[in-house]
Amino acid sequence: MTDLRRPEPLDPSRHDRGGFDSGELALDDWLRRYAGQNRRGDTAATWVIATPEDRVVAYASLAMTAIDRSAAPDLVAKRAPDPVPALLLGRLAVDRRSSGLGVGTALVAHVLATAVELNAKAACRAIVVDALHERARAWWERLGFHPFDPDEPTGTELYLLTSEIEATLEALGHEVPRGAARPTPRDDRPFARDPASPPPQRSVRLTVTVRPPALTAIARTLRRSDDSRLR
Repeated sequence: MTDLRRPEPLDPSRHDRGGFDSGELALDDWLRRYAGQNRRGDTAATWVIATPEDRVVAYASLAMTAIDRSAAPDLVAKRAPDPVPALLLGRLAVDRRSSGLGVGTALVAHVLATAVELNAKAACRAIVVDALHERARAWWERLGFHPFDPDEPTGTELYLLTSEIEATLEALGHEVPRGAARPTPRDDRPFARDPASPPPQRSVRLTVTVRPPALTAIARTLRRSDDSRLR
């Protein structure tokens, strides 16, 4: 069993990014060279999953964005302001040595919980991603994301309405966050596999530092096998 921490903000002075290898040089290089710069410049926040020795095994970058209402899908544009407020999941990558542990799915669950909390405080219509390739697009669609243009088979931009997060989390076997979160004491409960799901080839146990209840609830179940290197 592999011990991994639950998602936490990247700390450039502590987290080891030097050996991160997702199989995509552009994603690896961004983590090593630009993640810290973007955080200091308040343009993107990077969340990581790391080992107890602080070696990063997965990361996701988040930033606020806006969608041109005239170019938005009908479900996004309906009764929305112009531009439409959204959360951008700019990058999602998993180290190849941790492939198959469900780490990528755990990070997506964290992002969805973040969107719920953000929507409760400041309004967030949707989560937006730009899939790296067709395989990644298919992965996002399995999570409930919709292509911006359903008639464009090679399109890479996808979205998930904040109102659809509950259904996606339930499909993943995660509990649904309710409202805005408040800080809670340390919670060291590990992730537990859903008894109804087939056993993974490898398993991972994630311990937590400090998490609000919404994110703790999201992180309780690591249900799906994640066989991709990146999203």
